Amino acid sequence: MIKFRELYEIKNKNTPPDLEKYCDKINKLRKEEKEEYIKRVRQREKMKLSFFRRNRSVIFISCVIILIAFYVFSINNGNYDNKKMSDSNTENTNEIKKNNKNSSDKGKKGKLKAAKKHTKKAKKTKLKVGTIVYFSGSVQYKTSNSKTKKNKVAPGKAKITKIKRKGKHKYHLIGIGSKSKIYGWVDGKYVKKL
Repeated sequence: MIKFRELYEIKNKNTPPDLEKYCDKINKLRKEEKEEYIKRVRQREKMKLSFFRRNRSVIFISCVIILIAFYVFSINNGNYDNKKMSDSNTENTNEIKKNNKNSSDKGKKGKLKAAKKHTKKAKKTKLKVGTIVYFSGSVQYKTSNSKTKKNKVAPGKAKITKIKRKGKHKYHLIGIGSKSKIYGWVDGKYVKKL
């Protein structure tokens, strides 16, 4: 701030003594106001920091508890016991079955029945290479995807040598014993595990 004395000196005038005192008082008041404002700002900052300092243990403990809770729920999907988890899974499957029975959409029912049949077939026909089976059919093929029949064969015991899940004729069999002359690809519906 420019002092009034300097203004008077620039204009070559003599300053009155009262004006100087008045300007000094105004400058002092302004300095005091700045100091008070700075003190208030610092006090607010200290209060914020002191709140967190006083309550930091409580804040830390609550954060830890929340993290542990999320961890437990993410591992168990909200269930604390394995028994409860298995019970809830069976309840869910029972509800799904009930909803499927009550649904009026025939397309969904047909798909569900086909899926159930597929799972039943998969459970029944889990055959591996090297297992001994009984072949009840009468036709064998040259390749797993061929449409032409190789020749007619009598049913009998056979051993699985190859399996092609995506082929039309899934199993390659070799006959066991002197009676069976099976050697080729056959349909899965005629193969039964012994």
